[in-house]
Amino acid sequence: MARPLCLAALNAVLVACSGGTSGPSLGSGSTASIPGDTVARGGDGAAATGSDGAAVGGDPDASATDVLQALPQTSPETVKFFDELATAVCAKAAACGSALYHYSSPEACKAALLAEWRAEHAALLVGQGKMLLSVDNAIQCKKDIAAQCDALAGPPLASCILAVHGSAQKGKPCIPGGCATTVCQSAGGLCGVCTDAIAEGNTCAKTAHCNPGQVCAGGLCKVPGSVANLGKCSQTTDCVASSYCGPGGQCAPRLDAGVPCTPKEAGCKTGLVCRVNADASASCAVPGKVGEPCYGLKVTRHIASECEPGLRCIPPPDAFKSSLPKGSCKPLVKLGQPCEAALQCGKGEALCVAGKCATLPVSGQPCGTAPELTTAFLCAAGHKCDPASKLCQAGPAVGMACGWEAGYCPLGQWCGPSQTCIPLGGIGAKCDVAVGEGCMAALICDEDAKCRPWPQCLP
Repeated sequence: MARPLCLAALNAVLVACSGGTSGPSLGSGSTASIPGDTVARGGDGAAATGSDGAAVGGDPDASATDVLQALPQTSPETVKFFDELATAVCAKAAACGSALYHYSSPEACKAALLAEWRAEHAALLVGQGKMLLSVDNAIQCKKDIAAQCDALAGPPLASCILAVHGSAQKGKPCIPGGCATTVCQSAGGLCGVCTDAIAEGNTCAKTAHCNPGQVCAGGLCKVPGSVANLGKCSQTTDCVASSYCGPGGQCAPRLDAGVPCTPKEAGCKTGLVCRVNADASASCAVPGKVGEPCYGLKVTRHIASECEPGLRCIPPPDAFKSSLPKGSCKPLVKLGQPCEAALQCGKGEALCVAGKCATLPVSGQPCGTAPELTTAFLCAAGHKCDPASKLCQAGPAVGMACGWEAGYCPLGQWCGPSQTCIPLGGIGAKCDVAVGEGCMAALICDEDAKCRPWPQCLP
């Protein structure tokens, strides 16, 4: 399941700051109710109470909107950078046929990425003088993204890490990415102290503790793609191009066609993917073409890895009722284009209606359905389906089942621990610290699993 971004320079657009591995070079995505595909709704428009029933705001009687109003002026230059960065990512994803960043329209893609990256937070910090925008690195970051499709899912890009960075000096409190010439080291929470970066080859716990552009591979700071066979690794991008991060966390030679493989490790040679067979075994093979069967749903519930770029493995209409039998590779499409399933249309913000991709229904319109995704009736963000009339009406569908078999949550809600939609929490509300979910805009899930104003540890 894709995870929300950590709070780092570029909000861990480039680095997974909660663990010891590097994340995608661009946003990992927010919480998916369909693993790897359907984004949960979050952000503005949440209810006025926290997920534990407590009132939101700086004190029990305050409103969460006060948090936003109290923050200083944003930095227009930084807002522009994130806006242009999202545009670049969406354009490159479309050109590469990326299922990971497929939305119903370029506008939907851009809006989703900006929300996931929480760009407003970095912009606010630049406005406060606590973060800095490097124009040269910002320009280079966009060039690096546009250079190759692999940049969308590869190791951290140093130029993007350095595009927005901190102004805190050595020895001062910081958040990940918040230091001027050093790195923010912490024992596990968001707050840390600016410390000299760990040199290449030395022991590390997190990628964020290594020099920008390096990764924490197998417990050591390394240049991405430099670990040779038998060397320790944390993920495949740590290893040289001819290798992958195999069993035991060691780089091993990539696998030929027909050789058994593990979908999670995906260690096949260039041009091949680890395809699941009808008997649930897996072997390296060429990606599936349009109409060809795909069986990965049986094993991994991941629906984008077995088909050619521009295609997605679409489950059958009764998938939520079954053990996820075989799907078929079908093209990714945009609004108004012919479709057979909602998953062809975008990441949870469009449906397949009367054979064409359409936006989710709003007030007064019939509730939508996505048989291959959910048993629930679906409406646009900020709406719910009236069970009697089966028409969408304004208001959040609190309590709606969510997750792989049930669908995703409306704007202002998240899929809570009980797999039901609950309002995003205000200050003091409980949240999921493991993945940073559950808090309203301008709040973070702190290490005590409660929502706090963002950030807490900067002077």
